[in-house]
Amino acid sequence: MGQHSRWPEAVPLRCLIAKSTYDALLETFMRTGIPNVIASNQGNNFISKLTQEFHKRLGSSLNFSCPGYSVSNGLVEICHKVLKQMLHHVIRTAPSNSDKHIPYLLFVYREVPNCPTAVSPFQLMHGRQARVPLVVLKSSWSGEVPSPTNISQSAVDYLQELKLKMEQDAEQVKIFAERKQQSYADYFNKNTTSKSFRPGDQIYLLIPDSSIKLYARWKGPGEIIKHIPPHSYLVKLSDGKKQIHGNKIRKFQMRVNTIGVIFENEEEFGEITVPEKYYLLPSQKL
Repeated sequence: MGQHSRWPEAVPLRCLIAKSTYDALLETFMRTGIPNVIASNQGNNFISKLTQEFHKRLGSSLNFSCPGYSVSNGLVEICHKVLKQMLHHVIRTAPSNSDKHIPYLLFVYREVPNCPTAVSPFQLMHGRQARVPLVVLKSSWSGEVPSPTNISQSAVDYLQELKLKMEQDAEQVKIFAERKQQSYADYFNKNTTSKSFRPGDQIYLLIPDSSIKLYARWKGPGEIIKHIPPHSYLVKLSDGKKQIHGNKIRKFQMRVNTIGVIFENEEEFGEITVPEKYYLLPSQKL
């Protein structure tokens, strides 16, 4: 997905190995161009040796999100959620050919205005609104035939006008998206306090400990090794080292137990009475 335009791409794969993943990416890049930076999670198909060689040859770099914290790659995760919901309805009617519907679902996603940008990904990508089936149906019912505009305009003038229009749209979208994203961040951080940890701190971790995605509990204690900007930490655990987002860490508070001791000659607390059974020898006790 393009970070600026929110233009999504999706390719169905039989298996998520590195080779099939990067075959699909290469096919996509032949249409859209090679990006400078690719953001992804730390799945096995994204951290293999083939991955390093692939990006080295393309001249692009990888930006990994924090393991176990999908919010840090939320732009793609939201797109996945919407596409899965759309596929759910398709699978109910045509389960065997669900992969054939992905291009149509992507077209629907691309022509709907995105909430943070208020503009559709199609318009940001192509500089015009998509001609959707409803527009075609309206034209056929009304008998309207759209006439070409600026028919006498030269190709150079058209490209300059298109470039200017897309630059203006991009600037407006950037301003609108920054405001929207800031409002999302303010709502997310409402009633929260910033927390930081130092190397050597003992901490608890909220990590999944079963195959059930929705089940997780606090584990520990672990030890902070170093801070990974902006919000992650390298943590030492009993089974090795892990990179954990700060939102899944809390400080380990050592439980302190107290015990009261009264000495035999202490007069402040009065007379100390010892039960009679404690005076008996072990052989005399019942």
